[in-house]
Amino acid sequence: MTAKQNLALSSGVARSNSVAAMGVVAHEVGHAVQDAQDYGPMKLRSGLVPIVQIGSWLGPILFLGGMFLPFPNLSLIGLPLFSGTLIFSLVTLQWS
Repeated sequence: MTAKQNLALSSGVARSNSVAAMGVVAHEVGHAVQDAQDYGPMKLRSGLVPIVQIGSWLGPILFLGGMFLPFPNLSLIGLPLFSGTLIFSLVTLQWS
């Protein structure tokens, strides 16, 4: 069993009665349910976050460096790194 966790909302969302605010609340509650049920795709997405953060920053630099410097293999390294952001987006859209 996991430790008790809190669902944190901004004061603007928590005090609002708008449909948009209720959508934000429902979204966050959905994440809490996924976490409580140990939902596999959420674990996959969480595991991809550090890789995507590096790839989305370093990938384009390496790709462009390979195009403009005399090191074309840099582009071959940068492209898959940056492509990780596409995989991350697809995982997020498919199972969120």
